[in-house]
Amino acid sequence: MIGLLKNAYTRFISLPYWWLIFGIFLFIWTIQVNPPLNRLEIQNGLWGVQILQSQNFSDNDFLENIMYGYNRALRLAFPALLRLLHISQPRQAFILQLFIGLLFQIILVKSCLKASQNNIRGTILFTFACTYYYFSNTAAGDTFGHGDALAFLFILGCIATESPILVGLCLFGAYFANERTFTLSLPSVVIWWLWDKQLFSHKKILFLSIPLSIIIYAVCRFLLLRQPHFDIQLPNDIGFFYLKKDHSFFNNYMFAFGSLWVLFFYWLFKKRQLPVLIGLVLFATISAFIVADQIRGLSFTFPLFIIAFREIHKIENTEKINSILLWVALIAIILPNFNYYGEYGFKPTLVYLFVERVLIDPIEYILQILQKARA
Repeated sequence: MIGLLKNAYTRFISLPYWWLIFGIFLFIWTIQVNPPLNRLEIQNGLWGVQILQSQNFSDNDFLENIMYGYNRALRLAFPALLRLLHISQPRQAFILQLFIGLLFQIILVKSCLKASQNNIRGTILFTFACTYYYFSNTAAGDTFGHGDALAFLFILGCIATESPILVGLCLFGAYFANERTFTLSLPSVVIWWLWDKQLFSHKKILFLSIPLSIIIYAVCRFLLLRQPHFDIQLPNDIGFFYLKKDHSFFNNYMFAFGSLWVLFFYWLFKKRQLPVLIGLVLFATISAFIVADQIRGLSFTFPLFIIAFREIHKIENTEKINSILLWVALIAIILPNFNYYGEYGFKPTLVYLFVERVLIDPIEYILQILQKARA
């Protein structure tokens, strides 16, 4: 059996476009992690709101009656795509978001191949573990994740490309996709470019493109806010006091990235950079407070894991790296993955629903029979 699996794996990675096939598989796996089980979510979710935004960028009065409406006023990248593609139906917008999720997975695989210097097995294990968590499954059915999904794609583009001009454009796009994703992921983009000696000649242009993109964003924001029917404000529950509410922040802190923390802390341990470790843990914690969502907030630090993935390959041999990543992937499957929506609910994965139907329900039924028999 093991021999057959090894042969199948060898044949698979020998295919010219194995990375494309694997990216599609990751996307399908993403959907089962956060499936859109309710059709009303597609019809009544924020796709409809963003379609309204796409029809008039300078008038957002309609957001006043929508939950957390005004804090989405400047997230215009997705509505701009809707207008560009002449999309006017929520289902069409949902399909576009799925396409963005597919593109994200494919670029993720290619970026990790580059970061690991073509460690195929390590890339497969690492991206499989990555895909199990919120930063990518938000692209496959979360009605509140439109801006997140597109912003992640832009941030990943900053890491994948070697062109400072494209980096500047991606940063500008990430700003308008989700300003919080941009703010919390920008340090990772800078660290990526600073530590890459191969891109040394481009660094001056990069650090010119960063402030330039910010200035262009500030000008666009100023012009929008000057419009008579354009308003923006933040919800009241963002900040440190969000912790005082009935949310299980500390219970889910380490589960937000699950086994990826193993990889990250191992890298920091081998680098013996305790100040960096403390600083980045504080950065992850603060990010969750800023975003006011424990899992989504931590997910915005995702680019740090790609940096860790690259740096590990400068420390250890490929065999040891793959051994570590195998355990990382296994732990990722075993650890629970909570997907919160609303106040106190969570959406189970399709794998969980299958296990529940095949294993948990029959056992529960048998136990009920035994209890009745004893009675």
